[in-house]
Amino acid sequence: MKGEDWRAVADSTEFRAKAEGVLKGIQASYQLKNCDSRFTELKIYADELETRVNAILRVTAAIAQKQRSCYNSYKDFAKTFSEWSVIEKGLKIPLQKIGHNLDNLEGAGNVLLLEEEMKFYENLKEYANYACSLRDFIRKYEIDIKSKG
Repeated sequence: MKGEDWRAVADSTEFRAKAEGVLKGIQASYQLKNCDSRFTELKIYADELETRVNAILRVTAAIAQKQRSCYNSYKDFAKTFSEWSVIEKGLKIPLQKIGHNLDNLEGAGNVLLLEEEMKFYENLKEYANYACSLRDFIRKYEIDIKSKG
């Protein structure tokens, strides 16, 4: 009778179902830890690639901002030389030419900077998207392992 009472108590508290759920969870985590080494290496590669590409994007954005401010300062210098040409009658033409050349330099520099950004950023963003796709693929693989376990 004591054996039957014990079983009745265990069944009423759903101990067996809870224990099986815990064991399935342990098995799934074990499978994740001991999954195919190719996927583990791929996950590490994707994480490192995304981290490094994002770092490069941040650095290049900071450099581009500094270059942009430098080109904008050419515009200010051009304005200064143009104003100076009004004051200095003897140097009017050379000062106007300097101001005009600085205006052209500012415009050409911004256009060049924009073209470089478009080409460079597009490639880096493709690498970042590739790394994100790899992580999603591995995440789906891990979910499949959990569901099978």
